[in-house]
Amino acid sequence: ALAPPRIIHVTLADSGHSYSLTRGTRLVVQLSGPTIYIWTEPVSSNPAVLTNTGGSSGSAATATFVAEKTGKARVTAVGSPKCYPLCLMPSRLFTLSASVVG
Repeated sequence: ALAPPRIIHVTLADSGHSYSLTRGTRLVVQLSGPTIYIWTEPVSSNPAVLTNTGGSSGSAATATFVAEKTGKARVTAVGSPKCYPLCLMPSRLFTLSASVVG
């Protein structure tokens, strides 16, 4: 019998981290908070390596990726304050690096 695919859950606290994934691993990104921020849907810099299978944007943004083939990809999303540009608060960047092996 085949083992179920491995699932790795990441949040805003994991921004800046690097992950080594085996093919078939699911990477689930869940971004939320502070409530003043609206997040873009997380995206992969290399969809052939890390394929997005669904997601959403908003005050709680999500995306699910599947490690498809050997290579490297970055996952990014931007959180912009609801009050921008009036409040002049900076946007926040979520980013992580993934290397797909085997």
